[in-house]
Amino acid sequence: MFVDAWKGSLHMSTLKGTMLVLAIIGAAGAARADRAAGEACAGQLTTPDAKAIYAASMAAGPTKETIESTVGRVTRELVDSKKIAWDVARDNGVAAAICITAALE
Repeated sequence: MFVDAWKGSLHMSTLKGTMLVLAIIGAAGAARADRAAGEACAGQLTTPDAKAIYAASMAAGPTKETIESTVGRVTRELVDSKKIAWDVARDNGVAAAICITAALE
């Protein structure tokens, strides 16, 4: 009787472990697909400044909750270092933020 119960719990542990592994693999696949959507969007950006904002913001590791603050901070840093033009920085930041949102969906 005890052996049968032990076999049952071992089977459940194995099943739970298998489900956990499958969930992790599925999440990793979804993350890659989302990143691909962001990269496809970024490929459609029409200015080098927007592409620079996208790349620098993604390198900063934003989350869905921090997209706005990350893009704002990165854009200011790029303007301050004279790597992008200040007069169109806001428009390019908005365009980059749309692609970052797609990457994090």
